[in-house]
Amino acid sequence: MGTRERPGAGVFPLIIGIAMIAVSVLTLVEAWFTDRVTGELNLPKGRSSAPCC
Repeated sequence: MGTRERPGAGVFPLIIGIAMIAVSVLTLVEAWFTDRVTGELNLPKGRSSAPCC
């Protein structure tokens, strides 16, 4: 890992890994405290494959 003055090659992956864990935990906490959304989901319908006119 190196020293504080001269960090080694493993510092960047360590920082990225810690950041990914933090974001994952925050996502799980948000999902846990969010109420379920109920209701109908209205998605747009695409064009039909039938020839027009």
